[in-house]
Amino acid sequence: YWKFPVVSSCGSLICPTTVTHPQQLPSYSVVGPGTLQSVTCTLKDTAYPWMSWYLQEARGQLHFLVQSGTKDDQEEILWGGTSYRSKRVSNLELTLEMKNVTQSQTIYCTCSKEHSERSERRW
Repeated sequence: YWKFPVVSSCGSLICPTTVTHPQQLPSYSVVGPGTLQSVTCTLKDTAYPWMSWYLQEARGQLHFLVQSGTKDDQEEILWGGTSYRSKRVSNLELTLEMKNVTQSQTIYCTCSKEHSERSERRW
């Protein structure tokens, strides 16, 4: 079984005290191999409209998955044998489905004011 701590943060190294972080549910999940798991991130401050998903391997390596700025954005990503499907359900909500999970990882949801150019994924 794999553990998935789920953490959220704003998109900068130091978050302004007036910013409310996005909320991510579930906050912690343990799933068996091959199980479909879904995580939802809800934006609490519309001044930070860009939402992103990152994953951190058990070894500590952090990987960018996807960034979304508008409703109905969708993207599928295959990484390490796991299939990830991100969908911007609304202007305030971003979901991530994980299928065929093969290793323990931490999933992060972030928000930011600006779009970040991350076309190159270094995996």
